Formats: sequence, structure tokens, C-alpha cells
Amino acid sequence: MRLEPLPSLTDNPVDAFDTEQLIQILGCSRSTAARYQAGTQTPRPAELAHLRALAERRIMPSSWPKSMYFRGDKLHTPLDREPLTHAQIQQSQWVARQWYGTMDFMAKAEKGLREISPQLTFAELTKVRPIHAEMQKELEKENPLSHQVRKRRQWFRHDGC
Repeated sequence: MRLEPLPSLTDNPVDAFDTEQLIQILGCSRSTAARYQAGTQTPRPAELAHLRALAERRIMPSSWPKSMYFRGDKLHTPLDREPLTHAQIQQSQWVARQWYGTMDFMAKAEKGLREISPQLTFAELTKVRPIHAEMQKELEKENPLSHQVRKRRQWFRHDGC
């Protein structure tokens, strides 16, 4: 699902919503929503805070587990871990992108190696295979679980799955 760009907020978060949205969000009448938009009446502070949070997409979707929640600037999860800060979540996303990028590169490199192996001389193969084995060992040290997953995939392929 692709998110629409955030509306540009002025000092008044009411500007991010049309009349129908204000009616639905705040449960107000059409005339009240119109006064809010015209600026002749101001929503209560709690309503303004709610509108701003909605406009900035800072409210957790109802599809998320109820056991996950924000307290202050940290995300609490049901796991026995310290709550996560925004920086930690961004860092884990970066690490995951790097990991998957590396794994994708390794898969392409292995495929390329398999394709050119029949064309290489024995001397060339003896140079390439130790480097390949060393790279795989390093990856296994970094994430032993991925090695187990990879082995299972190889077993499934071997069994015709």
C-alpha cells in the first residue's frame, strides 16, 4: 500500500481536512465543521491535537496488535525487550535493508558463478571457490539463522519441492 504525501500543515490542522472528514473525525455538525474551516470558531485543544496527530499520521492503526503501544517517544512491544525509540527502529530497518541487499547480491553472485563454472579452467576454479567459501563463512558468522534457512531451501530443492 502506498501512502499519499502528507498534507502541508499550517498552524491550523483543520486545514488538512475537508468538511466531511471533520464531521466524521470529530463527530460535529456540518455547520460547526464549516465554522472551524472558516476560522470563526476554533476546535477544543484536544480536538486540535487529535487532528494534528491524524494529519501527521501519528496514530497507530487499529490493525496493529493491542499489546503494542506508544508511551512518550518509545514503542512498547509484548516482547521482553526495552521499548524502542524512533532511532532504533530506523537503525533496524537500515540493517535489514543492508542484509537483504547483501543476500540478494550473494544469490546473484552464486548464480553467476554456477553459470560460468563450466567455462572456467581448473586453475581459475581453484582461485574462485576459496573466496566464495570464505564469503559464505563470514555470512554464516553474522547470521547463523539465515544459514539454516538456506540449508533447508537446498534440502527442499533436492527433494523436488
